[in-house]
Amino acid sequence: MERDGAAFVEETTALADKLCLLMSFLSKAYITWFTRTYSDGGEFLQSYRRVRTTDSDDPDWEDLVLSPPDIRPFLSQALSGYDTRTASGFDLRIPILYYVYAQSSRFVEDRLTTLFLALEKLLSSLDADDPEDDLLSRSELSTLWKAIRPALEEMGKTPKQIDLVLAKRRELQRAPLMHRIERHLNSLNIDITDIGGFRGVRKLVAVRNLLAHDKGEVPIDTVIYETHRLETIVERMLLKLLSWEGKTLTPTYNNRPVRGENA
Repeated sequence: MERDGAAFVEETTALADKLCLLMSFLSKAYITWFTRTYSDGGEFLQSYRRVRTTDSDDPDWEDLVLSPPDIRPFLSQALSGYDTRTASGFDLRIPILYYVYAQSSRFVEDRLTTLFLALEKLLSSLDADDPEDDLLSRSELSTLWKAIRPALEEMGKTPKQIDLVLAKRRELQRAPLMHRIERHLNSLNIDITDIGGFRGVRKLVAVRNLLAHDKGEVPIDTVIYETHRLETIVERMLLKLLSWEGKTLTPTYNNRPVRGENA
């Protein structure tokens, strides 16, 4: 049977891209390929592509998310898990890339913010995979607004202020962030009691909100500490979603100050 060289190259390239992505996650460094060659005696195909490089140092063995002997078994399980998730519409690629890019961030604030983007992407995919009903239906929200508007007018709010409150009413239908985090970590059977539990997560979210929404500088030691916590949570979520059931090293060596926090 004659092989379609171009189709074979595309299929194997897609496989190589997935393996590079998974290895990037394990090693906390961006890994990719820059050339590919195909030859079957009758056809020779070769191509190159421009790839970016980073200034990040090679990770130490003690800072990998898995022990070296577990890497090969992980790749076998994770490749299958990744394909299964992708086929169901669950996006793991973008959260993994955010996680990897965070490792080479110049400032720790950037690292926490980028890791939080990875967390939010995971939560959004989990929301879609296992949706909850809105806290209020459209009709219920409309009924509530009919009671709220007169109350706002009685308070002396201006028409412009009332319109601004109206613009935010959709938020009343959405579940709070902490509820989503707790719900999905519990559904994935991810234990975080060793890194402060959900009380610790509330501290993390508070620091992220200070960085994103408030003026002024957040103490650097606080940002570093919460970055350790967040990185560990994202790693555990990715490992679980990639179908890994073996031992892990999260928090990895540099993040272990969060272990055993008295929350």
